[in-house]
Amino acid sequence: MTGNTQINKEIPLPYTIYATSYGGRGAYAQSFIKAGTRVLCCPAPYASVISRKFRKEVCAWCFKYAFEHGKNTWSCKYERQATCYPLNIPSEEGGKKSGDTRQPKRKGEATTTYLSGVWFCSPECRSRWCTEADFGGLHASLNETLEKIVAAERGSKISDAVQSSMDNNQSKEGNILLCRRLERYWPYASELELSESDSNYRSNVASDTGHASSVPPSYQVLTFRKQLDLVWKHAERVYSPGRQKKRNSAQASKYGQGHHQMEAPFSDFEFDTARFVISALVQRMSEDTAAANATKVDGQSRLGDTPSALSGNGPAVTLADVLELQDNEGEIALWKPEIIASHLRVYGIVKRVVYTALKSAAWKTAGQGCGWNRSRDFIDTSDIVRAILARDHGNVFGIWDTAPQEDSEMLGWGMYVQGSYFNHDCSPNIKKVRVDRALEFYSMRDIEPGEELCTTYIDVNDPVLQRRAELKQEWYFDCACKRCHKELEALGSAPSTAPIDEPVIDSGYISFVDD
Repeated sequence: MTGNTQINKEIPLPYTIYATSYGGRGAYAQSFIKAGTRVLCCPAPYASVISRKFRKEVCAWCFKYAFEHGKNTWSCKYERQATCYPLNIPSEEGGKKSGDTRQPKRKGEATTTYLSGVWFCSPECRSRWCTEADFGGLHASLNETLEKIVAAERGSKISDAVQSSMDNNQSKEGNILLCRRLERYWPYASELELSESDSNYRSNVASDTGHASSVPPSYQVLTFRKQLDLVWKHAERVYSPGRQKKRNSAQASKYGQGHHQMEAPFSDFEFDTARFVISALVQRMSEDTAAANATKVDGQSRLGDTPSALSGNGPAVTLADVLELQDNEGEIALWKPEIIASHLRVYGIVKRVVYTALKSAAWKTAGQGCGWNRSRDFIDTSDIVRAILARDHGNVFGIWDTAPQEDSEMLGWGMYVQGSYFNHDCSPNIKKVRVDRALEFYSMRDIEPGEELCTTYIDVNDPVLQRRAELKQEWYFDCACKRCHKELEALGSAPSTAPIDEPVIDSGYISFVDD
């Protein structure tokens, strides 16, 4: 699978990653860079998703937008039959084409068609996706399962009694601080409490109203990281298949059949985020397979030397590289607890998708020799999903159409790992350009050795106060670039370069975001 970015090791990068003076890391020029130089090409994202409302209009492989090519939608879609094989690339006319590994239909076989919710601009792009991003059909199988869950969710309705309980949910004395903030968005937070004897927690997952005795005040000053750890461990229990089934049964008895959800229906954005996580998990599984199949040369594993469809022949970007990016979970939890609640729900969706897919006929047929069952190892605990989501916000790039900036729309998003090391400046010296699936970065002016390479996260034409407010709200830092400093001085206001305060809970975890 080659959905991962590679960098050509024969062409050295003109910059080096160093720790910055203001927190995090940045890219600094090693030598003089002339204006117009391509300083980086990320041939593909490590993980990506096309937003649900655009999925018929944007090619899942090359990201071409149908409207920009005189079409309303793309008609080439991924399909497989119930009797699929590990690699299934159906042709438009139903016949066998070059690269089509579909087996001929045999008498008596079922031909039920399932859709994975991905469309393509051409059969060639579909073939590329199937051979390079599908991992023997795993990606499509998980997407299909998610689509079925979407359909089921759209047909269900949360009960008025449960909704009222959620809307009026008050913070209860005895919950840890983060849980109090999450209860409004994630009702299961009300079940998480600490014991009086130590800092271990217990969750009353079998009861919707039972609560442990009050928590001593000393436990309310747990570091934010510890509180987040407890909440995620609680989510692992909440979304474990056996407990979830028991909970749904109890809710159905309490509120009636068809109204058993404790949570509100999942949003399109949460389903999109689940697809993004699924693409990362499939990529992670492909890494394991590549490692197992890596050839040995002089006793050394040569993982990454296998030729790929991506430009360049350098070592592939792996999940380990993703985990080197800034972890923004602390900032998110502090300022936008609703996003943490959404992440917990996304984990629940992904876990449900994997366990549901494990029972499917396609999984048993196509996944036997592909090691698909290992996907359960990545979701039984929340560690990998949590790590991916903690680096989603602030590190991913929007997949925009190529219309003029004022009319452009974000069609989805992708994680271009190397590009995430370019920090923000209101006077950027590099710019990004999307070329189909690739993301390229070019110098906008001459850059001197030792100068930091910076892009922009926002519209730099906005006034200084508006720019800084947006950066603080969306990226959690006070911009202290030279331009902001100069414009603030002109307004008679001194710029703040202090880290974000964490007023009630331990602030040691908070750090600057280095997108």
